[in-house]
Amino acid sequence: MKKYQPRIPLSVLSAFEGKTLLVIGASGFLGKVWLSMFLQHVHTFKHLYVIIRPKGKLSARERFDTMIHQSFAFAPWFEKKSFSSIQALLNEHITVLDGDLSVENLGLRKELAKKIQDQLDIMVNVSGLVDFRAPLESAYKINIRGTCNAAEFVAQSDHAKLIHVSTCYVAGQTEGAIVESVSEKTPNHQTLDLDKEIKWIEYSTQKLHEKYKSTEKLQELTDFLRRRNESKGRNQNIKQFQRTLEQFTQKEKTAEMVTLGADRAQALGFPNTYTYSKALAELLLKKNYAHIDVSIFRPAIVESADQYPFPGYNEGFNTSGPLVYLIKGRFRYFPAEEDHPFDVIPVDYVAKALTLVTAAKLKGKAAPVYQIGTSFLNTFTLGEACQLSSDYYEMYYRQTGKTFFEKHWRHRKTIATLQDHVFTSKNLLRFFSSLDRHCKAVDELPQRIQLWLKPLRGKIFLTKRKLEQAENLINLFKPFTRDFVQIYISKNITAFEVKEKFWTYDIDKLNWEEYWIQRQMPGLLKWCFPVIEGKAIPHMQQNKKMVLAEESLPSIELSA
Repeated sequence: MKKYQPRIPLSVLSAFEGKTLLVIGASGFLGKVWLSMFLQHVHTFKHLYVIIRPKGKLSARERFDTMIHQSFAFAPWFEKKSFSSIQALLNEHITVLDGDLSVENLGLRKELAKKIQDQLDIMVNVSGLVDFRAPLESAYKINIRGTCNAAEFVAQSDHAKLIHVSTCYVAGQTEGAIVESVSEKTPNHQTLDLDKEIKWIEYSTQKLHEKYKSTEKLQELTDFLRRRNESKGRNQNIKQFQRTLEQFTQKEKTAEMVTLGADRAQALGFPNTYTYSKALAELLLKKNYAHIDVSIFRPAIVESADQYPFPGYNEGFNTSGPLVYLIKGRFRYFPAEEDHPFDVIPVDYVAKALTLVTAAKLKGKAAPVYQIGTSFLNTFTLGEACQLSSDYYEMYYRQTGKTFFEKHWRHRKTIATLQDHVFTSKNLLRFFSSLDRHCKAVDELPQRIQLWLKPLRGKIFLTKRKLEQAENLINLFKPFTRDFVQIYISKNITAFEVKEKFWTYDIDKLNWEEYWIQRQMPGLLKWCFPVIEGKAIPHMQQNKKMVLAEESLPSIELSA
């Protein structure tokens, strides 16, 4: 594959010198790593505003304080050589503000918004609802209206620029090479009419709300709950019933809102509501905000860190985690094309690329769209992912197993294949679903035999549930694992000749076997799998305390 040599000279430190930035979405996985890396290695900027949405009783400042003291993304800040310099930045150059991307002026007072807009050089919008099964209204509010609000905020400045974080998967169900441009066509080659789609979303969500407020629907749900209570012999007083009715109504409405978005997305060739809403957000910027200077930043699947903040760092639930989790046990056949590109990329490479693109934007050297993936520059396949994951589990169980069975039989080698085998999850699900149905005949047997068969019946039901979950997960991710071969062209990010060695983007040198075995798998095991299993993930316990100066906000707010 042809490698594109750096051509555009770029100094990161020079680009940010004396500049004022605003970042939204710093509390997410990528946002945390980017903020930590940026403040660790760039001290030339003038000021950084961080907008965080208050949550419950916690203000933005309280959430920020908790984040930097508990998230391992900020571990390098507490090293002896870094602590004092980062503390000085927090005191003098950082302002944390209560805000909300989904409302006008980002939730800021008009006077404060105007002060920031007068100072602002660039906004980095990392925020977004990354949920494949998101209710349509939620995805619209954050991913589309939020993008509009960010662009409007920048448009009120006479010189500010915008970096908008999107996703490579706005390509939807498009096959082949995906170029770095914003398409006005849907993946199934229809015209993507922005105004029509927004009007449809607003109309459809409003009609759904009206439906669940109607007398007919309310009576239908009330009757259903009464019949259910009667069948279970449950007696509820009026207050309890009303509370149950409200919860049930909200659950039903949310489920229908999820289906509404998914059906519309798939009708246009997008695999889910997330990619559909992100594609509309990109088109919104292209169509309605051509007058502002904006670059779109598209990461692929963001995974465990290679080096920063330290090898293997991850956070909670991410894309590859559930898929790799399936390989943890005796999952033998993974339904995927062996040679299918698996476009994962370490989070620190993405954070580094985001800094480079932001620096290039400030220098007037940025392209309109950047795709940040590995399928074009350093291809990794699903077959390799299955093999390396299996190799890791084999070593893991041999080292940690307490019995012969745990050491040698708890895990079987998993292979990626589209061939139909007896022991695929789909075939196993059919078998155990049939067993579960036949178990109902046990109810006709004498009670003594029922009690004897009860443990076996429970194991059959539990196995069926696990296989259902596995099959649902496979179907959720199958557009990315077996349906469409996509290569995300990533020429633009390779065009820089970066002065500072730390910021060199060299994803082509990443050793996949070393990364997957020594970084990705331990990271998933420590931070992702506990979330899947409903367990707590570890947090930092720092004996040092970073302090955000209370007086910094008024002084910045009143400056011209």
